[in-house]
Amino acid sequence: EKIGGIIVPLTPNLRTLELEYILNKTKCSALVCPGSYRSIDYLAMANSLRSKCPSLDQIFPIGQGQRSGHASFDKLLEKEEDSALLPAEHKSIGEDEVYSLKITSGTTTRPKVFTYTENGYVNAAYNVVEALKLSSEDVVAAMAPITQGLGQLVGFGATTIVGCKVVLIDHFNPVDAIRLLEKENVTVGVAVPTMISKMLMVPSLEEYDLGSLRAFQLGGALLAPVVAGQFEESFGCTIINTYGSSEGPIPFSTRLEDPEEIRRYTVGSLHKGHEVKIVDPSGNQLPPGELGEIVSRGPSTGSGYLDDPGANKESFTDDGWFRHGDLGSIDSRGTARITGRKNEIIIRGGQNISPKEIEELILLMPEIVEVAVVGLPDPVYGERICACVVLREPHRDLSLEAMAAFLKGHDLAPYKLPERIEVLKALPCSGGEKIQKERLVKEVLQKAGGEGAS
Repeated sequence: EKIGGIIVPLTPNLRTLELEYILNKTKCSALVCPGSYRSIDYLAMANSLRSKCPSLDQIFPIGQGQRSGHASFDKLLEKEEDSALLPAEHKSIGEDEVYSLKITSGTTTRPKVFTYTENGYVNAAYNVVEALKLSSEDVVAAMAPITQGLGQLVGFGATTIVGCKVVLIDHFNPVDAIRLLEKENVTVGVAVPTMISKMLMVPSLEEYDLGSLRAFQLGGALLAPVVAGQFEESFGCTIINTYGSSEGPIPFSTRLEDPEEIRRYTVGSLHKGHEVKIVDPSGNQLPPGELGEIVSRGPSTGSGYLDDPGANKESFTDDGWFRHGDLGSIDSRGTARITGRKNEIIIRGGQNISPKEIEELILLMPEIVEVAVVGLPDPVYGERICACVVLREPHRDLSLEAMAAFLKGHDLAPYKLPERIEVLKALPCSGGEKIQKERLVKEVLQKAGGEGAS
């Protein structure tokens, strides 16, 4: 940023095919990477991309694994390398000019590249500072990947604004994460819900001294209220939920002073300067309390997809509203509740079913620690409901009948009852620890011989 270069943060789980597409799409001129990391030879991967990416001029390896023929990024920081490697004239990027290109996760299609201005990013970071009441005295543990989303926004943006200490974790492991909280006297943690669930599974939590912890900032996915309550009680801190999109605005957040009902069951209220609407399929605004698609706009909005008019038209209205792709409602107080992703809604026999509603009830079962509800194709009903679960005691059995009886006892409508259970050791997650439901569906269908639920 200091030399006026446009930054493109990348996650370490990307491989050659994805990197080739991203480097060419962004016309990348320099790549900074580890020599090797977690048994992956990144420098060999980078070298293999030279002939495929015409704009790639420099490769800067970091740390171990440096090889001849490359400038050392470590030495570059120390100003020991040839100054010819840097632009002759450093420029300054304006606050409303593109300063960063961000990459979407791209689970079923190629990743999209969207543009962000300094103003949009800083506005979102200031909103986080306000919601967390962050100060220079805090110690922030950035467990969510610092290359993207909330991990970057809090772990880099907000901490830079207030000038507080931030500690990073090399690779998320729940035990290591809790040890880090204790060792560094962390006051604020940043994570995604999957990480929270895994930390709750660590035995003998009472043996750790977590007295310094006051808040945990979450985003990237929905957190079940029962898990939020368990975490607040076990870790002695307040959960802060943030809602938004990397490409669009980050309009909502709960606050430290919010009552338990709002913190655990909603994503809070609007940030200053943002607008939001709940709309029907035709784009008409719905009254308070009614369920529909969430659209919003405001100063933290990204500035659109790079060279992709089709994606821009799909995601943005002509007057600047961003379509989040989520379903939710806003009550008369302005508090928002999220039901789930629009494209994750299960349509069984013509009836729309929200996976989130079922997941929240299943998590009340004491033997279950993680769950993802997905729709499987069915020739008669269109889709059937499958519950993929991780058990607290992996070697125990869980029958479909037992789950159905439990859910009926909590008044779940019969047409919403799961028709298949898959017991897994772990739910598949992306590099950012988000549950990959598309991958789950593929795995279940392969196990079932491609016939869907039965």
